[in-house]
Amino acid sequence: MARTKFTVMANAERIAELSAEAGIRSNAELALFVGVDKGTLSRVLSGASAAGPQFQGSFLTAFPVKFEEVFEIVERAAGKAVA
Repeated sequence: MARTKFTVMANAERIAELSAEAGIRSNAELALFVGVDKGTLSRVLSGASAAGPQFQGSFLTAFPVKFEEVFEIVERAAGKAVA
């Protein structure tokens, strides 16, 4: 029996709200504020990439909110995350 695999995806809507509350007006500003690459931020927000541990740590350091507020653990199916 194959084990179910999980990954962590970002809640882009909540991240946009937090960014607006902080006065951040663009993804470029957000990437700089969080300390991640713009391309990584774009892929995570669009759902093309999972939010890896470095992204999670950087984001939660920049925005001291609970993990569950901005990230969701989801099941992976055939190499893709299923929300």
